[in-house]
Amino acid sequence: MPDKNAKILVVEDDADVRQSVCVWLALNGYGVLEASDGLQALAVVAAERPDVVLLDLRLPVLDGFGVLKALSQQAGPPPVIVISGQDGIEGVIQAFRLGAADYLQKPIISFDLLGHALDAVLEREQLSRAVRLAQNRYFTLVQNLPLLVFVLGNDLELTFINKFCRSLLGFTRTEALDTPGFFTARMHPEDRDRIVACLRRSLSPLGKAHTEECRFVHKNGATIHALLRAIPSAHSERDGQAAAIEGILVDITDRVELERFVVQEEKLKTLGA
Repeated sequence: MPDKNAKILVVEDDADVRQSVCVWLALNGYGVLEASDGLQALAVVAAERPDVVLLDLRLPVLDGFGVLKALSQQAGPPPVIVISGQDGIEGVIQAFRLGAADYLQKPIISFDLLGHALDAVLEREQLSRAVRLAQNRYFTLVQNLPLLVFVLGNDLELTFINKFCRSLLGFTRTEALDTPGFFTARMHPEDRDRIVACLRRSLSPLGKAHTEECRFVHKNGATIHALLRAIPSAHSERDGQAAAIEGILVDITDRVELERFVVQEEKLKTLGA
């Protein structure tokens, strides 16, 4: 449900029109802000961060198009519903090109129309915020996982890698992403052909997820034993080939070294016997 406690900025140079809109908004539970020209509107946006701007296009000092252009250059500007009596489809098109979320003709015959427009814009903003929050949470989670998370394009070039790259391989994310062929280059030479073939099978039209034990080489030359899980992303309808591979790399060096130690101990015991 849209937030009825949202702050709405009414930008209108006609005091009577502005007053009627503000009264209706207040009666419906909205917080109300006012501005009578474009520059004043931008100042109110900067100071108060309204949830929605109701904007007339014909304004003194700075017109509505100028306000829209200025807002489009800001990070996270509020959505704008243009309410204007300006004739001509050109003005409507220009308003939408500059980022207007909706356009209502003035005079407003029924405030129900304005109410529906506000509900729709506020609902879209709530959904957008929820999506951005989910994306940020997901990105933070992936970045801080104690394992390597990567995405390879169909040319096996990295398009994403989390910051565990530094802990596992000794390279920063930036170094890894900026180095052509980084992922395959860090594979152990004795495992490279096998793992590359596995990854290419995942990209093929019949490609499936694969899990392989392999070795990678740390920046300092140390050998890292790892378990690689490669999962093809959605296959295209055109050629059936996966657009990318999403995968993880789990460090199993300690497990491998422990297994070697146990085997060595058993051999020594056998020799001793």
